[in-house]
Amino acid sequence: MSPPNSPLFLFSLLTIILSITVQTFSQGDQNNPFITDCHGENFTSSSPYDSNLRLLLHELIKSTPNSPSFFFLNNSTSPQIFGLAQCRPDITPAVCSTCLNQSVVASLNNKGCGLKKSFANRAGNCLIRYSDQTFYNSLEEKLFVHYSYTDNASASFNSRVNILMKRVMSSAAAAVLKFAVGVANDSVDAPNIYGMGWCSLDLASSDCAQCLSNVFDRIPAGKTQGSGAFASCHLRFETYQFYSNSTLLPAPAPEAGAPTPQAGGNISTNKRSKTVAVVAGISGAVALLLFCTFFILLLRQRKRKLLASEIRYAVDEEEVLEKKFEVKMIDFCAIKNATNNFAKENKLGEGGFGPVYKGVLMNGQEIAVKRLSTTSRQGLQEMKNEINFTAKLQHKNLIRLLGYCLEQEEKLLVYEFLPNTSLDKFLFDPIRRIQIGWESRLKIIIGIGRGLLYLHEDSRLRIVHRDLKAANILLDSDMNPKISDFGLAKLFGVDETERNTTRVCGTLGYMAPEYALHGFFSTKSDVYSFGVLVLEIITGEKCTEASEQTVNLLSYVWKRWKQGKALEVIDKRIGKRYSAQEALRVIQIALLCVQEQATQRPNMAFIIAMLCTSSMKLPIPPTPAYYNGKSISVDSKAVARNTNLAWPRVERRA
Repeated sequence: MSPPNSPLFLFSLLTIILSITVQTFSQGDQNNPFITDCHGENFTSSSPYDSNLRLLLHELIKSTPNSPSFFFLNNSTSPQIFGLAQCRPDITPAVCSTCLNQSVVASLNNKGCGLKKSFANRAGNCLIRYSDQTFYNSLEEKLFVHYSYTDNASASFNSRVNILMKRVMSSAAAAVLKFAVGVANDSVDAPNIYGMGWCSLDLASSDCAQCLSNVFDRIPAGKTQGSGAFASCHLRFETYQFYSNSTLLPAPAPEAGAPTPQAGGNISTNKRSKTVAVVAGISGAVALLLFCTFFILLLRQRKRKLLASEIRYAVDEEEVLEKKFEVKMIDFCAIKNATNNFAKENKLGEGGFGPVYKGVLMNGQEIAVKRLSTTSRQGLQEMKNEINFTAKLQHKNLIRLLGYCLEQEEKLLVYEFLPNTSLDKFLFDPIRRIQIGWESRLKIIIGIGRGLLYLHEDSRLRIVHRDLKAANILLDSDMNPKISDFGLAKLFGVDETERNTTRVCGTLGYMAPEYALHGFFSTKSDVYSFGVLVLEIITGEKCTEASEQTVNLLSYVWKRWKQGKALEVIDKRIGKRYSAQEALRVIQIALLCVQEQATQRPNMAFIIAMLCTSSMKLPIPPTPAYYNGKSISVDSKAVARNTNLAWPRVERRA
């Protein structure tokens, strides 16, 4: 990224400013900025504040369109500037970018904010704020703006608006993205009413509800349309649908007494449909039986060849690995020589689907080679995932895939070699753990968090890792963490928030309750694993091993937290070389991550903001998951009987 004073950056910013015409927006033009609040001291052009501000705005414009919200704190150089940018969850990245660009122009234009250090700009589609004082988690209601409409509404219309908007406000306050929409379509003779509530993502649910309620109270009553906002929230209702059909959150439930679609239709058509369905079902069953018979015979003769060909197909189908991601097919003989024929002394460890060896190529490059089982169907799927995901995910906190090999019935993955191996080799070794003090541990925690944020929101794919643990965190020579092992990772769609599986894979102790017990997984499942991992890094205790003091790591930390003795859980080998306030803050964040309900856990954007912003107020964590005096066992038949759960199949990983 170009520095703020470089010719490239200044030219880009000047192009943005000149390409957008600043205008006085009419009341009906709600996609443009309608709140501009400037206050605080002035700063001078070309000052350090000016340079940092331009860098901050550049980061916000670049990062926000692909994320529900983006927090940024410019804390690398003084003076610090706190920033927040957010777009409505139902708009496209292109619309988001346009809205933010217009807001930035308003902030830099002398007719807008000029050179004020604090700025807030809310438009119909986006919000951007910055200040030299922290404003996170604070309700901003100093400036109120509403649109005036001339069309009067009937008493019944007003009643429908009140009912709809109460539901919308309640849903928005409770939603993860602090955004909700709804429609009142309960009247045949009157038009539908469409409503939207939207709060700044850093607000607590109670503050969001209060803000929206205050807006609704100030919008003039008796009109067929209404829209009002503070800097912290925006409320709007119309007689036409002004939000996208791809809205991320479900609309509120329909009014009581609303007409419900009735089943029925032409009787003869139904009979024909049933007849066709029966015939199709019989034909399908016969075809399926023939196919299964053929497939079983084929597997017996060509199982290994089929596995290798499927891998090649998965690689060839992308047609971009070697060209765009520098991932290439490596000759088996080269790998065999590099590892000294997979010598025992070169073995680094054992993964979930096979051993890992150290090797040195002819050019002197050190590599790590994962040797997958030659007949494992799971190993096949893992290799597909590793190639298709790892090759495309480029981030400093993710392991880099160098190549692969499919020769002589071997399935090999070749990675960059990291001399400090994995985090568990340090964390749970009584001697080596002394080498990682508090600063190193905090750097590792933040690095892992940034890697997860990239997987969940910032990459061009949306990935849920599903097996985050200390053994899958590798460390380079500077103790920078890199997330590895994407064999269980799952690709999510942009609008997909949760998925269900009947085959639960992962490591007990790190798995979120909804995943271990019911098979539901999402990005919040990774957040739970992250919280457990943070507690392991802080305490030096394994979550999967009990000691005399710790029946369950989460219970142990929670008890000390409630007793006001949280500092007692910190690894004694760190000594006193840490900030007590900073350590307590990290413990609190970890406890927020391990909540039983996935909706109560913060997303990775919030977690990074909390870790990097010491002035950001943290919520008080409720009782964490599995807090029952003992570790749960997902294999326990007694627990299954007591809870009447349909237990999915759980596969343990090393």
